[in-house]
Amino acid sequence: MMPQAQPRKLVVLQRCYEASGMLTLVAMPFSNLLMSWGAMALAATWLVDQAMQRQAPVGTVDTAQRRANRWGVVLALAFFGWQVVGMAWTEDLNRGWNALRIGLPLVLIPCIWWTGRIDVAGWRKRWPGYFGSAVALACAVVLVRGYSMEGTLRPRDWSPFISHIRFNLMVVWAWAWWTWAWLRGEKTGWPSVVLGALGGWVVWKTASMTGALLLPAVACLLGLGYVRHRWPDRPGFWRGGVAVCLLLFLGLAGWVVWDLKPVYPDPADYPTHSKAGEAYVHRWKRTMREEGNFVWTCVAENEMAAAWEARTGTKLSGKDGRGQSQRMTLIRYLSSLGLCKDAEGVFALTEEDVQRVASGIPTVAEVRHRGLKRRWNVIRFEFWNYVDGGNPSGHSVIQRLAFWDAARYILERNALWGVGTGDLDRSFQAAYEAIDSKLAPAFRLRAHNQFLTLVLATGPVALGLWLVWLVWTVGGSRPRRMEAWLFVFILALSCLTEDTLETQAGVTFAGFFLALVSDRRAG
Repeated sequence: MMPQAQPRKLVVLQRCYEASGMLTLVAMPFSNLLMSWGAMALAATWLVDQAMQRQAPVGTVDTAQRRANRWGVVLALAFFGWQVVGMAWTEDLNRGWNALRIGLPLVLIPCIWWTGRIDVAGWRKRWPGYFGSAVALACAVVLVRGYSMEGTLRPRDWSPFISHIRFNLMVVWAWAWWTWAWLRGEKTGWPSVVLGALGGWVVWKTASMTGALLLPAVACLLGLGYVRHRWPDRPGFWRGGVAVCLLLFLGLAGWVVWDLKPVYPDPADYPTHSKAGEAYVHRWKRTMREEGNFVWTCVAENEMAAAWEARTGTKLSGKDGRGQSQRMTLIRYLSSLGLCKDAEGVFALTEEDVQRVASGIPTVAEVRHRGLKRRWNVIRFEFWNYVDGGNPSGHSVIQRLAFWDAARYILERNALWGVGTGDLDRSFQAAYEAIDSKLAPAFRLRAHNQFLTLVLATGPVALGLWLVWLVWTVGGSRPRRMEAWLFVFILALSCLTEDTLETQAGVTFAGFFLALVSDRRAG
């Protein structure tokens, strides 16, 4: 819908909306700076649009079209407005204003989209292609760059543009968007397959558990959506699909529980002394394992230290190349090879093994395994270390339990209104001190759960507004409703394990696509 008055100006306006929207979309997987420029261009175009509408003759602006999204505008403004209200009980005003600045695109972009005279039909034809192509290109660049670099990259270092977690969200959403278009009969089959292959490869390399969990979950949702779309008059097919998805989920959950279950060594299976005669130390109540071998069995401290000094000329009591305890690194590395922690085990190491231990590589799994497989090995170690009473510092999954313990302490004292928009960091640090947390200072972070973060910052009102906004997004009877379900599903799951709305890439991604998939206007 475009009014007939001032056609040339309206055509230019549409081109400006198209160009600024395209810049924002294409920049998302590549650059925070460029996506900011795109958002600012959108805002500038919208201001011109509003001025044109005020000058337009009465009756030439379709007010019914503008009213279609009025509740979305209300929810977005109420959600952001409540964060502004939260400044009233904030002590750290600088952090508060910074949080508002970062979160502005979450409300700004939807309000621009819903109140501007944007060619709705046009974006549905072209903008999925813009975004999917940009994500596919970013995936290809990430993979080529990663494989061309020397040495072993850490998973997060595979994503040089934006956070690897936010990038994985974009990969999953772009693939879901194209795949659903394909299932609806559009010609996006091969692009969807190519993007799925590249995106899956990137998820594997970046070892993102968020991406790894979202891909199969979204695939199940796509399957259910296709069954509902293809056979709307056969509810038995839908119920059968739901049952299959639930069985797959239960099967995966059962495998995780079985693989993580604590197992303890049997004293009958281990000798009491090394071949050199030193009495072994066995810790029968420790479950920690490396490559299936118990870490705290067959430990002959004196022999191991003497043998290490004989081989390397250095004391075992020092630090390795990563600043970790060299003793612990050696014990874990020997365990990963199935060797006893004694002189015989140390002398069985190759020169390459010795160099790895000295550099800080604690397990041969770090060399043998890559991507998600390596990530799962790390998670198992983190969990078993936690069961054994170890310090969770630096263990990204298990230390979330410490984050949530500090969050509980804050919530018990600020349940009604929260601590204020800018006081989360200060409140978390005070909570860690109050509960005498095991976490080292460098790892005393925030909740890593967006729903919890909202409650902690500005109370249940903020969480309620956010949930209502998500429900409104998937509501209604629009023909593209499945796209809204897919995006909200991806966004909501990411909010369970990350503070998705605390970074520029996260809020721009959320704001842009919440606006697109929830648009009630015709077109």
